[in-house]
Amino acid sequence: MVFILLYRPVGFKEMDLILDTGNRHFPERLPGQPIFYPVLNALYAREIAEKWNTNDKKSCYVGYVLEFEVDDEYVSSFEVHIVGSSIHKELWVLAEELDEFNKHIINDILIINAYYGKLYEGRSCLEDKNYIEQFLSLKRSGEIDNTEFTQETLAQWKMINENYFIWHLFDFSDYGVSLIERDSLINLIKGILIKNKKWFIRDWLFLSNFFGNLNNIL
Repeated sequence: MVFILLYRPVGFKEMDLILDTGNRHFPERLPGQPIFYPVLNALYAREIAEKWNTNDKKSCYVGYVLEFEVDDEYVSSFEVHIVGSSIHKELWVLAEELDEFNKHIINDILIINAYYGKLYEGRSCLEDKNYIEQFLSLKRSGEIDNTEFTQETLAQWKMINENYFIWHLFDFSDYGVSLIERDSLINLIKGILIKNKKWFIRDWLFLSNFFGNLNNIL
């Protein structure tokens, strides 16, 4: 099957809903949102995520850049709209057509970038810990028991996918965790989630895309 790569910038709440589907579908549009806008260029998606989502309270001050594959024959039925420069290309999918659009997504929707604003805390509706406390809580469970650590990792898989990139950038030294310990713990967590098919991140882009944004994150 021939496919085309599409991208979408989303905030925290939409990311949470996408994870609920196992990163297979986009959630239905809210009232007042008649159109779903996937974009054709990763740079365009990053621009929105970094410049808009990180300053938006409703996005919880974070912008995730998603990449996904869609059946090319199906996508070709949509007109490409250019809404700025040559990179600002997007499709307009009517809200009532989104269910059909989701059926043509091939494989998982992957997180390829995340931009965190200065006000980002990483709190979900069911979790009162911020992203720092969440990481330290996982570390403590690993120090107690390997089985407990695995169970806690699997229970928190959504939060881990949402905070993976900021953990990679954050220096936990003030909390008694060295950089080596941080990276080791992250790799253990990643391994557990990959094994259990709860890992939805393409992190090979990490070095090239994230160190340049350090000032925006910390």
